[in-house]
Amino acid sequence: MNPTRQQSPRGSTLRFVYNLFTDLFFGPNFRWKDNLLQGIIVAAFLAMGAVYGLLIAEDPYQGILVGSLIGIVSGGLGSGFSLMIFRGLRHLLGRHD
Repeated sequence: MNPTRQQSPRGSTLRFVYNLFTDLFFGPNFRWKDNLLQGIIVAAFLAMGAVYGLLIAEDPYQGILVGSLIGIVSGGLGSGFSLMIFRGLRHLLGRHD
């Protein structure tokens, strides 16, 4: 039996309840489109950070490394925060996935 197809007491699927909880509070997001979008954004920030680090650092290898790290962290946090706000607003408007 597939646990995502079991019914909760209110008639919602367990996946719906899980998505509602993770969208509004915390937890891993298993939506394929959200993860693809976040991956693309993190990759773009990594590339921008590496180029910026290469251009401003005295040691090019150190600049690329530090710039890439800053890009990964800022891209992950920024895209994660944006997805959290987007999903929370959709739930408040009653548009659940």
